[in-house]
Amino acid sequence: MKLLKSLAFALLLSSSLMNQNLQAANNKTHHIINGYPAKTIVIKHPAANDTKTFFSGSQVYNFEIYKVGKAEDVNKIIHSFLNNKDVATCTAGTVTGDFTAITLTLKSNKDKAWFAAQFKKAGLNNIKINQGEVTPVDKL
Repeated sequence: MKLLKSLAFALLLSSSLMNQNLQAANNKTHHIINGYPAKTIVIKHPAANDTKTFFSGSQVYNFEIYKVGKAEDVNKIIHSFLNNKDVATCTAGTVTGDFTAITLTLKSNKDKAWFAAQFKKAGLNNIKINQGEVTPVDKL
């Protein structure tokens, strides 16, 4: 009788351990890392989901550029914006990991077509707004 109780207890312990191993094997976490293309504009603003009103509703814009490159590349982008007569200032902000912050100040409000053209001139071909997908600037 004592032997049966010992075997039953051992069986109980081994089955509970086996059950935990099976659950661990079935509950694997999958990580999907979406890499943005280099020089992708990233805008994080609650109002940016409506691009028509967002781009025509202000004169100051903050955005980040993913993997812009070296300091010379950042300067080329800034000078591309500053060469436009409608831009008051364009400055580079802090670099956080692979993201370089840019602040763009306009003399007057512009529409999203103007922004798409300026981004394209600066060599920035893709844009990601909030949680949306990366899209070409032409489809802004």
